[in-house]
Amino acid sequence: MKLPQDFVLPVGIFLFVFSVHFLSPVSQWGDSRWIIPTAMSILKERNADLNEYKSLIEPDDATVETVDNHLYTVFPIGTAVLIVPLLFVAETISSRALGFSIAEDLLYGTRMPGLEIFFSSIVVAIVAVFTYLVGRKSRLTGLASLFLAFIFAFCTSAWSTGSRALWQHGPSMLCFAITLYLIILAQERPSLIQYISLPLAFSYVIRPTNSIVFVILSVFVLVRYRSVFWHYVAWSLVVAVPFVLYNLAVYHALVSPYYMPGRIGVHPNFFLALAGNVMSPARGLFVFTPVFLFSIAGVLLNYRENGLRALDIALCAIMVLHWIVISSFPHWWGGYSYGPRMFSDMTPFFTFFLVPVITKFRFSGQGIKRTVLVCLFILSTGLSLGIHMRGATSNGTMLWNRYPLSVDEHPERLWSWRDLQFLRAGDVFFEERPQEK
Repeated sequence: MKLPQDFVLPVGIFLFVFSVHFLSPVSQWGDSRWIIPTAMSILKERNADLNEYKSLIEPDDATVETVDNHLYTVFPIGTAVLIVPLLFVAETISSRALGFSIAEDLLYGTRMPGLEIFFSSIVVAIVAVFTYLVGRKSRLTGLASLFLAFIFAFCTSAWSTGSRALWQHGPSMLCFAITLYLIILAQERPSLIQYISLPLAFSYVIRPTNSIVFVILSVFVLVRYRSVFWHYVAWSLVVAVPFVLYNLAVYHALVSPYYMPGRIGVHPNFFLALAGNVMSPARGLFVFTPVFLFSIAGVLLNYRENGLRALDIALCAIMVLHWIVISSFPHWWGGYSYGPRMFSDMTPFFTFFLVPVITKFRFSGQGIKRTVLVCLFILSTGLSLGIHMRGATSNGTMLWNRYPLSVDEHPERLWSWRDLQFLRAGDVFFEERPQEK
């Protein structure tokens, strides 16, 4: 029986993206180290605490907190919940067919950064499939949609951050990609819009800054799809109610301390952070992903050809507000990471605004202007590919954060064009020097 192309291509995209990401050697395992144990605790113990791993947790581990004599990861529970089904399959296969138990290895203190990359690569590969589907539903050709999926998977932080560990960013991308796909489907079947509250509500369980997306798109649904708004609200309760009940049971509050607004606010370096998140040679979005400069062009093209569309306004508001919020963190560069990690959640939206650019290139005919723009687009895509490939394949890019001086203690390094993170040599370890005071 011949399989339909609509099935084969998405499966092929998934397998290709997953394979490349999983085989990429850089691991950013660190803050996320208790996500898999938390998921295993949910799977085996029917709770989210880490008490069974108490002997493995250092007293000064800042990624763990104590609540009522129970140990928990300080980070939101969403990512751990998301990978529980994947972990169930992995544990079943490992214990029944491969002769070892992931659960037992975790209890003995075995570190599993490779398993993190395995799970996170699955998540990013699924997002790549949805990116392809968004392209197809946006009336791009099959080849153009493949190109769009390629840009997402290999020319953005999806590769250099999203699949390098179980950060909150990959799962956030998944929620937003599903949301975009449902919004586009709802243009022909309006009743589908009510279901976007499921991934949107869960995105908040994954990461508190995703509340921006939830609020803005809720207003979008209220304005454009008023007749199903209460259905939208009802579906969000499927996620919200268990989340609130969990927080009440564990933290005796509606949300955990990680969600408290005190973590953000205007600080002396706020405007420097605004500039840094888009222009810093170590963290700037448009430095590491220059192809996203064409996303701005995509917004302008949509405006010129279709006027102010509600969806475009909503997505632009989301991206700008996200930029402001991540710049309001005093630690705006995101610690020991690669490139624009704090901006990586927005990758599906920036990729979405490349659709009108690719469409324009297809229908704009011939001419010097078109040739120049196409060449610039291809050049920026190639630069983005090379930069994010470095982040996924060269451990030197992560060592840049620590050597020769810690970027957390010397944030002035974020503005050095003479020591670019994405050009840091291979796996060279530098001799650690005394930190300057």
